[in-house]
Amino acid sequence: MQTFAEWLDKQLIERNWTAADLTAASRDDENPRGLDSGLISRWRRKDALAVVPTQAKTLTRLARALAVPESEVYIAAGLEKEPSSNPVQSELETRLARLGATLAQYPRAVWMAVLEANDRMAEALAHSADPPVSAPETGRVSAASRRATRGNGAQGPPLAPRSYAALPVHAW
Repeated sequence: MQTFAEWLDKQLIERNWTAADLTAASRDDENPRGLDSGLISRWRRKDALAVVPTQAKTLTRLARALAVPESEVYIAAGLEKEPSSNPVQSELETRLARLGATLAQYPRAVWMAVLEANDRMAEALAHSADPPVSAPETGRVSAASRRATRGNGAQGPPLAPRSYAALPVHAW
């Protein structure tokens, strides 16, 4: 099992970053100075004086700066035993971390507009008359293959192509 210092070094090497780059990536409106470079150095020590972050706020800021799921940082810090066994949740955490890191570079008005558009899209999809083409646990199924299956003795009417014209323009 790797130590937190080894995990952090691996993250920095993958990005070709220094501790200063990590500090810069961790800057936001709440903490314009970012993570303290001296603290990052203590996290990277590989001896008896090594320090592991334990504060939730610090771990969250570190996850956002590295664009990794918070659960990954908690696991590396030894605060969470197992990653989520739900692949959908794991994928969402990864994408959300990446989105958070990207949006953090823009003014609040920009990322609020993105989040509001996302909410409207989710609401429109939730009220859509057509069911999803496939469920996450079954893998992606094309509409054409579903239509072909319907023609081979399956019950029900043929599937119509999904129409987004019925959705309000602002929803998509």
